[in-house]
Amino acid sequence: MEDRRAGPGFLTAVGSAFCIQLGSGFGSFIPSKILDMTGFIANKTQTPAASGAINFYFIWLPVIIYAIVAGIMVFHLKYEKMEPKIKADLVARAEQRDA
Repeated sequence: MEDRRAGPGFLTAVGSAFCIQLGSGFGSFIPSKILDMTGFIANKTQTPAASGAINFYFIWLPVIIYAIVAGIMVFHLKYEKMEPKIKADLVARAEQRDA
């Protein structure tokens, strides 16, 4: 007997690994560009613009990203609550088609 659960688990693992890598890349790229635009120079006294950029990406950028993700999750939960009805509708359609 064939185990069909391995496929979705594998796809979930690959998707998760991809998202982690993508997040790590953006997590490094965005702050480096912000610092570059504000004149950050390593191991030197920072300008007010560079200090403000450091505060922005340590405090406000995560807040903005979390707010965006929270908004996405609200919509996801709305549609997740509809899942049983959607599945029932699909089963009914399949039964009508097969009848």
